[in-house]
Amino acid sequence: MSYLSIVQQGMRFGLVGIVATLTHVLIYIALVEATGTNPSAANAIAFVIAFAVSFVGHFRWTFATAHGANRRPWGRPLLKFTLVALFGFLLNALAVYVVTDVAQASYLYATIFMLLVTPISVFLLSRLWAFS
Repeated sequence: MSYLSIVQQGMRFGLVGIVATLTHVLIYIALVEATGTNPSAANAIAFVIAFAVSFVGHFRWTFATAHGANRRPWGRPLLKFTLVALFGFLLNALAVYVVTDVAQASYLYATIFMLLVTPISVFLLSRLWAFS
């Protein structure tokens, strides 16, 4: 893979990741604010929806092959990416717990972690393992 194609793939990953992360954070905030959902439950619901956005985007666009994403098997990447995403979920859950239960601070502080630490961790694991 050429340097340019790696950079392009990284940019696609970033765009899909931004859409999935924003989906997660916006749903998380909306559930807590609009419905009074517990922050941990809101995080879980937002995670499931953002996971679907992320997997489809990465499978069909970020890591699409020359033969087309529709023709390649998706089972193994889905399993691996599920494990990567669960790791990301656990990072976010830890952030929510530390912020809301341990520090007794506003749930919004957990979004800083959700926007910075988790996406970088998921990118590295996806690039090096899940979609390799």
